[in-house]
Formats: sequence, structure tokens, C-alpha cells
Amino acid sequence: YSTIEKTLNEIYPGANIVPILSAGSTDCKYLRKKGLITYGFSPLIKDEDITYNDLMGMSHAPNERISVTNLMLTTDFNYRIMKRV
Repeated sequence: YSTIEKTLNEIYPGANIVPILSAGSTDCKYLRKKGLITYGFSPLIKDEDITYNDLMGMSHAPNERISVTNLMLTTDFNYRIMKRV
């Protein structure tokens, strides 16, 4: 958790991470079965050209997708995490 927090603050200084519990499932369950510590976390920002409803409707929808902005953010974030650990 602290590694996630430090890494996110490199990209967005002062960002707050708020833990939540989700009833949903994740592919992390397969890694956990192998004894790996995993967190279902991916940074996400709202693009200026879409509404919050559009943003929330993009995930787990028939046409599931993310914006190029969020793809680049997530790629950068995950790269930084992997370099740290």
C-alpha cells in the first residue's frame, strides 16, 4: 500500500488514496492462490471531454474501454511500481 501511495504521489503530488471494499471479482485471485500479495488498484482520471457518467459506464460494459490518457497513466504507474519492487 505504501508503495502504491508513494508512486502515485510521484505522478500526482498530494493525491489521496482511499481504500474501498468491492464485492466484484478480479484476476488477482489467481495470483493470490499462488501466495502473491496483490491489490486491485489502477489510477484513473476523468478526461475533460467526457462526463462522469460516461467514465463510469466505460468499465465492465459491453464495449469496455479506457481512454488513451488513462492507458498512458496506468502504464506509467505500473512501470514505476515494477521498478520499485
